[in-house]
Amino acid sequence: IEMQEKYIEDSKNNRDTILAEKTKQIDENNDEIQLNNHKETELQESTNTFLEAMNGEDVVISKRDKLKDVQFSLKDKHNRESTLITFFEENDECPTCEQLISFNFKEKKIKQNQASVNELDKGLHKLSDEMLKVDTKIKEYKTIAKHIRDNEVLIAQSNTSILELEKFNVKLQTEIKQYKTDSKEETDTDKLKDLEEN
Repeated sequence: IEMQEKYIEDSKNNRDTILAEKTKQIDENNDEIQLNNHKETELQESTNTFLEAMNGEDVVISKRDKLKDVQFSLKDKHNRESTLITFFEENDECPTCEQLISFNFKEKKIKQNQASVNELDKGLHKLSDEMLKVDTKIKEYKTIAKHIRDNEVLIAQSNTSILELEKFNVKLQTEIKQYKTDSKEETDTDKLKDLEEN
């Protein structure tokens, strides 16, 4: 009888310990879930801020494309003007019609073309500065996009962690319910009554 009483006492203590451990684990998991939910909220807010900072990216990319077109046109015109200067400096007669080109005409054309080349140089320099600003802005957008992707990965990891913890809590709650409804203690108590009666 004493052994049966001791067994029942140990079983009850063991069951209480297991239930306490499982309940504690559920509480810890719930704390972790709350922490992950908070982290996810912060990441989402950060992502939203980054998304707002991305506004205008398409305008900047379009501007860069237009600047490249203008740059190409200016370089082409610069090249043509420079070629004309070289032509007038190196030729005294027209290669096509073989007529003499007057010194005054050459001098006038060289000055006109040189003035045009100087203006194109200034324009290309300003354009280059503007392209640098646009490229810097595009790099900023790429950095922001990387931050957004990083946040999305962290949010997905947090969601996965939350789901796993919730699944584990369901398992623990099922085990706790099973321990509480387990009729083994009743069977042991019945055995004790039988022993006491005999």
